[in-house]
Amino acid sequence: MLWHIWKDRNSQIFRNSQSHFNEVILAAIKHHEEFLEASSSVITDPPLFTFSREWAPPPYPILKLNVDVATEALNNRGASAVIVRNYLGNLLDWSCRLWQGISDPLILEVLTVREVLSLIRNKSWTNCIVEGTLLQSLIFV
Repeated sequence: MLWHIWKDRNSQIFRNSQSHFNEVILAAIKHHEEFLEASSSVITDPPLFTFSREWAPPPYPILKLNVDVATEALNNRGASAVIVRNYLGNLLDWSCRLWQGISDPLILEVLTVREVLSLIRNKSWTNCIVEGTLLQSLIFV
């Protein structure tokens, strides 16, 4: 719901167009129903990349790498971050990077995939779970 309100607010400010509040509410309900329908499908194999709002520890002895990207289109730059924790939630390593001249979220996600794989290789880690918004990148690559 909040995303739809925010999107309508941006339309008012940047495009000088405003939707009726009923349209905003109906769009939010429709997207929520689509999400519920899509998330109700059964997955037999555990995914390599997962999505979560709350951090959950990995099973022992697996390491979990949480990743994310952010963009600042106005200054044409973006950032990526990786946090590595064990089954106890202890911080083992981290990495963050500022990408000047890159503000496209998809490109940043692909670059972050490369950074994650490089970190895993350089540390000689095995049994890792990567959690974040990277699945979209892998679908398009």
